[in-house]
Amino acid sequence: MPQIPSLRPFLKNKFLPFVLFFCMFGIVFIGLYIADNTFRITHIIIEPNNKRNTDLRGIQNIKGNYIFVVKESDIIDEIKIRNAYVKTVEVTKQYPDTLTLHISYYVPLAVLKVPDGYFLLGDEAVILEKNRTEFAHKLPHITYYQNIPFAHYQAGQQLDFKDIQDSLFYLQKLSVLKQTINSIDITGFHMLGLYTSEEVYLFSAEKERDQQVYQLEAVMREFMISGRKIKSLDVRFDKPVVVLE
Repeated sequence: MPQIPSLRPFLKNKFLPFVLFFCMFGIVFIGLYIADNTFRITHIIIEPNNKRNTDLRGIQNIKGNYIFVVKESDIIDEIKIRNAYVKTVEVTKQYPDTLTLHISYYVPLAVLKVPDGYFLLGDEAVILEKNRTEFAHKLPHITYYQNIPFAHYQAGQQLDFKDIQDSLFYLQKLSVLKQTINSIDITGFHMLGLYTSEEVYLFSAEKERDQQVYQLEAVMREFMISGRKIKSLDVRFDKPVVVLE
């Protein structure tokens, strides 16, 4: 019977460790190469698919990162910091190389005149744009009793003034009620005046929003049914004060 060659001489070969090392190195290198080309973010899907997303900044800074390393919170921060109009970002990872971003945007609501310029404001007084000259947008202009430094705020920041935030909130509610507001006059924390071409609506930043909205809707519903026209409506107090034409 022929003898099976012994492996012992081969195992004693001094070159064997080097051969094994290079084999392991090759396997690791190939694995890293495949991972490097497979798990880098190369595709970013933005929903909803509309023209506005073509101007989104920061996308190129996300591409090329390893999908299993990059954090969703970092992606959200990157998009929101670079795009003042972005309101929310939801991130979904689709391995091996795709991200889906679902993005919602602020809607411009009003223009605030400040010393040396103008702020274009969205929900909750987020600054969408700032400009030295007046915006072309046909939006309500806010007159504010305090001076807000133009240079102190940048696009994407929120104005931390409750009376301005509340005024924009009531502006949206009146818009739902088919009231076109032309101007907003804030003369104090207790005096938020929203004006159409014919009516005046008065609110307070000291009273609960929901309570004032409830009174506003109840009064307008009542007079809409009766056909009588409101000249002014004041919901700052316990009971609404209504002046009819």
